[in-house]
Amino acid sequence: MMIAVVSLVHESQTWPGKTTQALIDSVCDSGDLQTVYRPHLTWMAMETLELQSSLAALEKLSGNYAPIQGNVWGYGVFPGEYPTVILGVLKTEEIRILHQQLWAELSPCAKGINAYYAPMVWMPHITMVYHDQTLQQAPCALDALIPTSPQQYAFEINNLAVMYQIENEEGIYHTIAL
Repeated sequence: MMIAVVSLVHESQTWPGKTTQALIDSVCDSGDLQTVYRPHLTWMAMETLELQSSLAALEKLSGNYAPIQGNVWGYGVFPGEYPTVILGVLKTEEIRILHQQLWAELSPCAKGINAYYAPMVWMPHITMVYHDQTLQQAPCALDALIPTSPQQYAFEINNLAVMYQIENEEGIYHTIAL
């Protein structure tokens, strides 16, 4: 099981008309690709989380923030057994501070925290597609999904959500508006 604290990115801000999977299927041989359940910026990922106390902390923290503008700096790929295609998000001071506060509030409630999301090493990003074992489809997927140059892409960080993944099932426990 994997749990993540994320900000959901509304698909209307990114891919007008079709869902990400429909766009990929229409342009690419996408058998090796999986799109994400919901496009999102991940703040933390962990194996377990005390849900009630974490939701209370997120509710309290969200009251201190208005929506934040996120800006994309470009495309990227996290390599590995299951490469991930991302949009890199500029780590502004406001995003950095929110991330540090989330980490400080939720770390005591979590076990098995993914160290790649620790404040000193975290690279904010929006996961687009993953499971491209050959990296042959990544360029096609990027062309299909992104209607404008990534340097021109901005989005609104207007929520905090707790997502889960159990084997092939993904979902959202709760979403809190900023």
